[in-house]
Amino acid sequence: MKVPVTHGVRRDWGGELATWAVVAFSAGVAAGFVLGEVVGGSGGRRLFRLFRALSGPRTQAERRSALLTKVREALRADLSLAGLNLDVGFGGRGRIELQGWVASRRQRSHASRLALETSGMPVLNRILVRGEDDRQTFTTAPDESPRSA
Repeated sequence: MKVPVTHGVRRDWGGELATWAVVAFSAGVAAGFVLGEVVGGSGGRRLFRLFRALSGPRTQAERRSALLTKVREALRADLSLAGLNLDVGFGGRGRIELQGWVASRRQRSHASRLALETSGMPVLNRILVRGEDDRQTFTTAPDESPRSA
């Protein structure tokens, strides 16, 4: 008995099919590299920040402005602080800064507490009390003790 000889079917890999195969392979490698860089190591945090930035239409400046407006309105709405001209701003390092003049220490501490409750952020209280802070002179007497360089 004679066994028939079969030859393999030859396929033509030249031309357009080979070009698209190389392009698809290269795109897969590039996508894998980019995904590995974004997600690998500390990239999870980077990816979270990216999604948070894309999902929220408001910028950080708009959120800060809205927070300052909220604190200003709370200070104006309070009956004991209603007629006072208090400035509200950011004092750096995530703090709310209060400036202005009040009639008593009680008003000063009340304004600070109200700003803290409204914003949830630390408050840098630079409010001055009339009758106490306007009469002080901030001069220092020379000290006779020796000092190192």
